[in-house]
Amino acid sequence: VDSYLIFVIILGGSSLDAAKSIAMYANSLVDDIRQFDFWLPSPVSIPDGGDFLPVITVPTTAGTGAEMGSGSMLTDLERKEKMCVGHPELSG
Repeated sequence: VDSYLIFVIILGGSSLDAAKSIAMYANSLVDDIRQFDFWLPSPVSIPDGGDFLPVITVPTTAGTGAEMGSGSMLTDLERKEKMCVGHPELSG
């Protein structure tokens, strides 16, 4: 039996960012989420067999519009800095 996983996010703000980051990284087969850094010259290539979890966003707050974009903000605890991650093939 084939199974299908879809990520439904019903929250707002930081929760949307965290969930989109998980959806982007979980099945991508990319070694380090930092490879999705928005400021890199080009998007990371997704290895054969890698993919993004489908995402449906249902915001419960009015604010930043985080549900509309393919990027999200994360805190890199190792580097002690905020970073923006994203990929053009992931849409909110």
